[in-house]
Amino acid sequence: MRTHSVGGVVASAMCFTAIIAAGYYALDGRWVDVAVLLLAGLGQVIAFLWFRAPYARAVCSLIMLTAAVSAAEQL
Repeated sequence: MRTHSVGGVVASAMCFTAIIAAGYYALDGRWVDVAVLLLAGLGQVIAFLWFRAPYARAVCSLIMLTAAVSAAEQL
């Protein structure tokens, strides 16, 4: 039986944060921003499938989320 570390679980959960953020923007009716965040969510899911190291997953997901939210907020 294989046990998962807490860091691995957190890094894997971070790979779906852009999709959750897209739901927040959808409630506000900002559909272009939803599309941007869903594209970042697609990138996060690909990172989830591609990287096996939790650190690489977390960093990649954080970079994509930061880029998408800053684009949505026009920073």
